Amino acid sequence: GEVQAARAADLKGIPFTLSTVSVCPIEEVAPQIKRPMWFQLYVLRDRGFMRNALERAKAAGCSTLVFTVDMPTPGARYRDAHSGMSGNHAALRRYWQAVTHPQWALDVGLQGRPHDLGNISTYLGKPTGLEDYIGWLANNFDPSISWRDLE
Repeated sequence: GEVQAARAADLKGIPFTLSTVSVCPIEEVAPQIKRPMWFQLYVLRDRGFMRNALERAKAAGCSTLVFTVDMPTPGARYRDAHSGMSGNHAALRRYWQAVTHPQWALDVGLQGRPHDLGNISTYLGKPTGLEDYIGWLANNFDPSISWRDLE
């Protein structure tokens, strides 16, 4: 999705902003477009991750950095709770979605890519499940963010 979205934005002359938690890593998206893309960075406790992400964004030619500072504590995602995609039975719900949509499951299983957060797995050095990433992100959001951190 991100590569296609970046190409579409590029064709229209609109800046594309790649998220810290995108499926595709910076290095995969940046070469696909002509204009420099923007990079959205969450301020996290793991400053090593932040340094790594900033270095990779710079190496990829990102021209603008967008800091996301309104999520030091992950908010309630009511749509995810309502749809059953979060909470106690989320894994079962995702399994049920795959079973009841066999064509989608087949397309994703054969032609898709793992549900992975590319910028994070690049740093951690290993792909793991979505729940592992969500836990890592939840533990790393920094509620003590200040202007000094951004400087």
